Amino acid sequence: MTLSEVAPLWITARSYAPSSRKLREIQVRDFVEVVGDVNPADVELVDVLRWWSGLEGQSTNTRRSSLMAMRNLFRWMVQLGMTPTNPVEAIRVPPEPDLAPNAVTVEELGRLWSVTPDGPMRLVIALAAGAGLRRAEILSLRGNDVDRSAEPWLITVRRKGGKVQVLPVESPWLRAELAGLPRTKDLLVAYNADYLTTAVKRLMLEAGIENRSLHSLRHFFAQDALRRNPVNRVQQLMGHKSLGTTGRYLAI
Repeated sequence: MTLSEVAPLWITARSYAPSSRKLREIQVRDFVEVVGDVNPADVELVDVLRWWSGLEGQSTNTRRSSLMAMRNLFRWMVQLGMTPTNPVEAIRVPPEPDLAPNAVTVEELGRLWSVTPDGPMRLVIALAAGAGLRRAEILSLRGNDVDRSAEPWLITVRRKGGKVQVLPVESPWLRAELAGLPRTKDLLVAYNADYLTTAVKRLMLEAGIENRSLHSLRHFFAQDALRRNPVNRVQQLMGHKSLGTTGRYLAI
């Protein structure tokens, strides 16, 4: 099998959210354009280096994401015996940019809420700011992911890489938004990640909030949670792999 034949099997096996699946398809396509649609065992380090050098000039986050995707693809193929080695392991992963998270303030969140009409976008904002969910995690939410039998309520979240995590619903206003949801249907099936980003940005501008985004609501949740919880607990709530990622919020 060639790389383009193997990649869909890997993407399916990882159970990616739709937006992440699309990104992985693009990353594999770009890799294949450089190294060729060859048998995985025929990919050598020189091919990987040629592909990696072609990413020069792109943002650190873009390069990190592409490198980790190809590294994980080859690890999976090694495990299945499709190739004896993982040449991508030779490339060092660039460090994450040391940038302070750009969170909304309490006052800005109040203004945003006041201009957001009742409906799906209120749920989106509540999930991001009240539970710290990423947009892909919001889009994958289903009505029966909310457990109202527990106290506090629990919400099942599908994290990056197909991981599943159960989180408490501790925000009263998020609980209010979740209270009337249907229990079995997909909640935001009519939307995609780009739409959520654009819609929230439009509402922020209407509220007079500049230089913020949907992800800024997740940052708000992290900072708010750190006022009430130890950093390792916030790491769990945010779904961060590294405690250092969560620790960036402590300096703010």
